[in-house]
Amino acid sequence: MELLETPHLLTVEEYMSLAIDGRTELIEGIIYDVMPRNAAHRNALNVLGRILTRALDERYAIQQQDAVAITGWKGRNAPEPDLAVIAQGYIDPIPTAKETFAVIEVSDTTYKRDRRKAGLYVAAGIPAYIVNIPERRVEVYESATDLQQLHGRVVPYGESFIVLGVKIAVADLFKPE
Repeated sequence: MELLETPHLLTVEEYMSLAIDGRTELIEGIIYDVMPRNAAHRNALNVLGRILTRALDERYAIQQQDAVAITGWKGRNAPEPDLAVIAQGYIDPIPTAKETFAVIEVSDTTYKRDRRKAGLYVAAGIPAYIVNIPERRVEVYESATDLQQLHGRVVPYGESFIVLGVKIAVADLFKPE
């Protein structure tokens, strides 16, 4: 009888106990490297952070590129969204879905993974937004219906989308053409 190799899928608790050099995230129990950022990614993220920090009240904090245990400490998902709006205050060790109110992924070369992560966020009750840099648009995923569509609800360049009551112009996230 031949034994099949079975991968060990990590929990968030196991993942957080590892001393890993470099930026990684845990998706469905598997550790993935996080891609380096380019100028378009960095600029969109900076604009989003600035707008949301100024507009949201003291109940919220902005977390950039840090893990969120969306399926709980014993779960298998600790993605590192580009931006997460979380509860203000001390959270130990990392926020869960209960403390996370919205996530935004800025996607240039990572669209497939970001779309997969959007499904995980929405399944956990967290609205997700993807800033699609190549397409110069924002995709909004707030429900399972949005996920069933090929690209969620698409907000094109020239229009605005709303995150927790804050209106953000899509054009502000991109370098002018």
